[in-house]
Amino acid sequence: MSENNPKNAFVTLHWQAVENAEKYQIQIAKDPQYSEMVIDAPVSSTEYKLPATLLPGTYYFKVKSVVDKTVQSKFSETETLIIKQQDEIWPFFLFLLPFIVLF
Repeated sequence: MSENNPKNAFVTLHWQAVENAEKYQIQIAKDPQYSEMVIDAPVSSTEYKLPATLLPGTYYFKVKSVVDKTVQSKFSETETLIIKQQDEIWPFFLFLLPFIVLF
């Protein structure tokens, strides 16, 4: 799953529930080998809201289910997430609009 991240909006990742899972573990990295880990967090539901501070770029994520301390699944296949930078021209244009109308 990949989504754009408009300024001040969140991207929410979703995955299918696993029977008897108490929680999930999500890992997000800047590279598919996960050597540049950005997030490694336990999650209590089947969704994770990315922080709005995540910079534009390509990221890779995977999830595993955790039934208890001794029973965990393998991580899912790696998925790609692309966050694009929003154009900043519209706020600038709206700022100039009153001046353009006057001339």
